[in-house]
This record gives sequence, structure tokens and C-alpha cells, in this order.
Amino acid sequence: MNTMLCCAGESDEPDGSLSLALNDGTTMPQIAFGLYLIPKDEAGACVQAAVDAGYRHFDGAAFYDNEAAAATALTPDCFYTSKVWTTDKTFDDAVASVRRSAKELGRPLDLAPVGVPHPRRPSRAF
Repeated sequence: MNTMLCCAGESDEPDGSLSLALNDGTTMPQIAFGLYLIPKDEAGACVQAAVDAGYRHFDGAAFYDNEAAAATALTPDCFYTSKVWTTDKTFDDAVASVRRSAKELGRPLDLAPVGVPHPRRPSRAF
């Protein structure tokens, strides 16, 4: 399983899941299912299995080339993070990156951090 653990703490949700309240009032589940290295032809089924298992936070990136397929199994209560990649160097590039991912998903992103914020290690290193 490709899981990313963010933080640990006591459950604050009725279903026992852990979440954080962001400063805009949005609730973000602390445990996310990562989509890195999941082939796009398997992404929908993987996300569906994760949703069925109780995951509600998904961690992706346009760089993974599976966002549209993953989106087919997202439910309205899912939280989706997509990273702005290091190749998107300007503000306009970052905005375009977020818009591309939102278009692939067919919904707005919930969170869009900079994926690898290190200027000397571009994406080709991966």
C-alpha cells in the first residue's frame, strides 16, 4: 500500500479518523493514500479500494500522470492534494499547474503545496 502518514493524535471525527482543521475551516484527514507509481490504468480501482477501506485524503501530482483516472473513484467527501512541481517555477506556472490538475480531476483541488521545494534538485532527478 502506498500510504503517507502525516501526524498522529487522538481521533476527532465520529468515524475515528484523524483530521486537522485548517485556518479556513476546511477539515483535512491526516492520513492520505499516495498515488505515486500507481499506473493510470490501475489508479481508479486503487482509489476505489482505498475509499472502500475508509480513506478520504488522496495525495497526487500531475507528474504522476494518473490524476484523471484516480478522479473516477473520488467521492464528494474526499480531500485531494496535488503538488505543484519544481518545473513550475513562476507564480503563473504554479497557477497553471493547479488549473491543469483541477481540470484532470474535474473538481477544485483541496491543497496544492510545492512538491519538491529544492532548487537544486529538479524533477528529472526522480
